[in-house]
Amino acid sequence: MKKNVKGITLIALVITIIVLLILAGITIYAVTGPEGLIQKAILAKEKTEEAERDEKAKLQELENNINTLASNTGEIPTSNGEKFSSKIFNGNKIADRLGNSSTSVRANEFTITESGNYIINYISRITKANPGTVFGIYIYLNGNQIAGNMYSFVIEYNNPFMNATTILNLNQNDVIRVDLYQYGNGSSSDAVNTITQNDLQLMKIGD
Repeated sequence: MKKNVKGITLIALVITIIVLLILAGITIYAVTGPEGLIQKAILAKEKTEEAERDEKAKLQELENNINTLASNTGEIPTSNGEKFSSKIFNGNKIADRLGNSSTSVRANEFTITESGNYIINYISRITKANPGTVFGIYIYLNGNQIAGNMYSFVIEYNNPFMNATTILNLNQNDVIRVDLYQYGNGSSSDAVNTITQNDLQLMKIGD
């Protein structure tokens, strides 16, 4: 009596190997190809760095122009040719590092000595932002949040540039405070969370 023996034939084995090789080739191409995941990540990083350089250059140019005009003449021209006087005040740095993981610190503070209209600009940098980490800059007036920005990082980024700006009418003895927040993948290393730039500038405009 003949017995039916079930098994994998050589042809079936060869076909299986060919299919696996095709799938492996497709996967490798999807990751390493010219439009693969690795290339897309590199392009995203380059675009982020380029955007940051452009933003930094524009802000630096604006700050230089304002400082030059204010120091030389004490007046800043407007678009209609009129001029208004200005004074620049610098905040007091309080913190030099962020804590681990999700945390916040009081970074900078200034008590108003002269009532008037102010342009408030805060610039911050930290040593490194880990993938998946979100950073927030919040400006407070007498303990109440009035402005802020959030920055989310999908890739590791060294020395990222962050800022927040607002315009306010302030009274003498008002307190402007800036807090830095960190959410997500904070590192346990203090160096990763060091605040390398912590500048609060208030420009009073008008008399």
